Amino acid sequence: MVNDPNLKKIHIVFNGQETPPMKISQLFDARRFNRLTAVTGDVTADFFNRYLSNFIKVELALQTPKVSDAKTADEVITKEALANALLTVANKRPAKLFEGLTSSNQANVLSGLFTVEMSPVQALHSHFYLLSNHETHDTRVILGSIDLTADSFNKDRNQFEEVLVFDNDIRLFQNLSEPFTKEIRPILRPYLT
Repeated sequence: MVNDPNLKKIHIVFNGQETPPMKISQLFDARRFNRLTAVTGDVTADFFNRYLSNFIKVELALQTPKVSDAKTADEVITKEALANALLTVANKRPAKLFEGLTSSNQANVLSGLFTVEMSPVQALHSHFYLLSNHETHDTRVILGSIDLTADSFNKDRNQFEEVLVFDNDIRLFQNLSEPFTKEIRPILRPYLT
């Protein structure tokens, strides 16, 4: 495989226009937006501490670990889902994430301002990030396969990432926010207990 330095592995489209690479702090702009609601595959303590600390409210729903050919909720809660849940606990992933957070982020988790949850009974495959500011009414929707980890934004990593960013598209924001509130949030359980 040829390593072409001009090859862009992180492709960002901002409001329908291709844009030069944006910094993570520009995508997750805590100065413009003060709330974040997301469904993501993974989050690291380092990413949380660096880029999410300045939000006043953070709600993260982590994807359920991959289950082969899960078609129904009943199939998800069978042996494989139970094994994945036990493995998560055995590996102490939630405890390691919590321990890696700054003390102020830990306090925000304990007070309920920052939540990290997962669905033990329903597979989540979505990836979306909803940023908002209830004072200015600005909104941002980020769609793509990125996770809240530094590796997802590493241009030298051998994988392509598509990132679609929509600012102040109220209809799109509501089309993702309402199902999150009505359908996803009720099935979530605390990841950090």
